[in-house]
Amino acid sequence: MQSKGAFPKRKNLDQAARSRNRREQLKPAGKKEPLHPSDKGTAPEREKFFSFLVYPVLFVFLIYPYGDYDWGWHYRYGEFLFKQGRILREDIFSWTMQGYEWVNHSWLFDPLLYVLFNQFSFFGLSIAGAIVALLAFYFAVKPFRLSYWQNAILAIAFGALMSPVLDHGLRSQVVGVLLLSYFMFVLLQAREGKTWTYLALPPLFLIWVNFHGSFLVGIILFTVFLFCDFFLLFRSRIVSIPAHWARLFASFLASTAATFINPFTYHVYVEAVRHFRDPLLTHVLEWYPVELTSPIGIYLLIYTCFLALAFIMRRRLSDGPLIASSLLLSYLAFRALRNIALYVIVTLPFAALILKEVKLPVNRWKVQPWMIIAVLALVLGFAHLRRVPRFDFGMSDYCAYSSGCSERLTRYLLQNPPVGRGFNFYDWGGYLIGRGIPAKLFVDGRMHLWERQGYRPFLEHSRIYDWEDIKRFRDYRFDWVIAQTDSPLSRTLQSSNDQLGLGRWKKMFSDERGSYFVRVQ
Repeated sequence: MQSKGAFPKRKNLDQAARSRNRREQLKPAGKKEPLHPSDKGTAPEREKFFSFLVYPVLFVFLIYPYGDYDWGWHYRYGEFLFKQGRILREDIFSWTMQGYEWVNHSWLFDPLLYVLFNQFSFFGLSIAGAIVALLAFYFAVKPFRLSYWQNAILAIAFGALMSPVLDHGLRSQVVGVLLLSYFMFVLLQAREGKTWTYLALPPLFLIWVNFHGSFLVGIILFTVFLFCDFFLLFRSRIVSIPAHWARLFASFLASTAATFINPFTYHVYVEAVRHFRDPLLTHVLEWYPVELTSPIGIYLLIYTCFLALAFIMRRRLSDGPLIASSLLLSYLAFRALRNIALYVIVTLPFAALILKEVKLPVNRWKVQPWMIIAVLALVLGFAHLRRVPRFDFGMSDYCAYSSGCSERLTRYLLQNPPVGRGFNFYDWGGYLIGRGIPAKLFVDGRMHLWERQGYRPFLEHSRIYDWEDIKRFRDYRFDWVIAQTDSPLSRTLQSSNDQLGLGRWKKMFSDERGSYFVRVQ
């Protein structure tokens, strides 16, 4: 029911039409009435132009200073592959797990990082991370042909929610996010009967399994979609299975088989399951549960409530696969910060679908597209300008933006190599490997799940460094120690007069970030 006065009376409409006709007759031949500024250009062209503008604005926001703690060991693994012509399977960087063979599920990422870093340094890794993230957003919203303001809203949500994974530049997890986004794009196209998708999925999984362990999420989601679609077919009492579903199932079998084509075969599955179940993950920052009172926790709650409300209002059985996938990924997202990116990528297509159905009278409000793009640029740009990386981004900047490592300390260690068996701060392990410190380390970022005959270096590090187990430290009889200057361990060694039975230690180097101690007795 229309409100009173919502439309002009018929008589007024007729009078307006006659007035327009008289004006047209009085105008000189060949001249047209000038267009209103908001009407310049055709609507499709304007939509394309302003929708395109969303992407460069989002791209600038996604350029984070490079700060992946694991940069160093990824770099050295890539270097080994190029120089030795084979994958480095055994540990050669630590003395605690020397020779340990592990499943490096991101082995193909290592040579990519090695080449990019050698050519473009840390700034290149920042740009590459932004490009990969932007492509992930593109594939997530591509099928829906959204208007510029809808793209702008999703871009803000994407930038805010994805920061726990994207804020360190190019990482193997970011590549995994792109592959997951493309998988969702192909899968949604397959549900619409696009025949090319059946052939595209197996090669995708072949690449995915060699780049990152998140391929297992793709296999699980593939299973969920197939099961839900089969349930809908069964509910419809269709006598024979449709050809498109049979082709999709065949593509699933081929994709699953493709995941075994990797240097570690079925062990990538074993490692993924072990990784998911290991309780020590909660000691690693990116695997912390989401704090609901934090900004990212609040954003995640708002986004999840939006999805839940949309699912309830739509009440469509065809949304079954998306609902099941969202429930599964929402559990993982609230369980660990790192999983938020997976949740957002899987659910963003549904968010785009919902937003596409929202019709706002933007033109009636006389809101110019430039205003919406300007607001987007201000929101994302303001957040970005606080962290824009410089072109001369070097090792000292990397330390400042990542683990707080000390480049000055590292230069000292390169000139004065540690001798014997030592202890190092876990967060700096990958960096020290990348810098080529000529000493075997106690622990680094690869080793949080490593175990041999019940011995776990990461757990030992936590007991010594975090839980201040002095007795355990004493039993190791370390020759040297690299630790944060303000850590309890550094203070203990600095004041040690052998009353605790730790021996006598000499501080060989110290700055505001890191300290290096050597046992003298």
